[in-house]
Amino acid sequence: MQCLLAATAQNIKKIAIKLFLLRFFKLFFNLFNKIQIKNPIYGLNKKINPELYRGLSSI
Repeated sequence: MQCLLAATAQNIKKIAIKLFLLRFFKLFFNLFNKIQIKNPIYGLNKKINPELYRGLSSI
């Protein structure tokens, strides 16, 4: 029983970390897009962004 609880706690930690990273990356990409609008040379290509979002959402 204790082993099961420990495993569940680890899974919850992993999920929490993934959710946190996902939120952080979305914020980062939103900022990047805002920078890109002002300065397209430094921004990421817009064709890359949907791929990155799709990759992140599949984590």
